Amino acid sequence: MAAYFDGIEKIQFEGADSNNPLSFKFYDANKILHGKTMAEHLRFCRLLLA
Repeated sequence: MAAYFDGIEKIQFEGADSNNPLSFKFYDANKILHGKTMAEHLRFCRLLLA
């Protein structure tokens, strides 16, 4: 299935003021909340989508 997404770049965090419809507005994977990054807090989401 990875070949299907070869032409698509990784979606980036651009902030709430971004006009790019294909960007994260509030999710910053590297932002630290309560001692963990957002990616660590939401790791279970990847398991649900797999």
